[in-house]
Amino acid sequence: MFRRRVIAQQVVLFFVAMSLLGCWTTAKHVRKPKPVPSTTALGTGTQGNILNKARLKAGGKVLIVPFSAGERVAETDETEKIAFRLLRGMSEALKDQKVLVLVPGDEAASADFVIRGRIVRLKEKDEFVKFFSRKKVRYLAVEGEMTSRDNDEPMAYFSHSAKNQSANENFGEVAEKLGRDIGRFILDATK
Repeated sequence: MFRRRVIAQQVVLFFVAMSLLGCWTTAKHVRKPKPVPSTTALGTGTQGNILNKARLKAGGKVLIVPFSAGERVAETDETEKIAFRLLRGMSEALKDQKVLVLVPGDEAASADFVIRGRIVRLKEKDEFVKFFSRKKVRYLAVEGEMTSRDNDEPMAYFSHSAKNQSANENFGEVAEKLGRDIGRFILDATK
């Protein structure tokens, strides 16, 4: 009985030692990716990384996919409206220029780049401004990426958040402002 327990302990100890040795040897050979510095487009507040600036400077056709609800955001009619207002804001920022041309959804096969994203925060709360006055504060945060359509190579990552400036500004108006800022951030990479 005692002999079996000693053998079982030695076997367990052997497997623990081998797994630690295996983890240590593979950890030395794994190449860690170099961090990409985060950039902020001047005046937009959008933070992100432009990974392939040369390809973006060459230009092409862009398809914008409406943003989906993220992990902690419920998929409702309101989030769909916000997604389309984001799309409208980005298309306003990308119009009237020749480098990145917008493509409608029915011509998706001809697009060179695809912009996808998700709404990661959608919150409305009351804030006390003065002693007895309250103001509705609406927070909206999005994140997304711009990829090459043919091989899904990432071109850029971005994230942006904002809140309403006035009490009567709704989520749609905040979303359009975010969309314009993201569009300007992507356009800055083409200059």
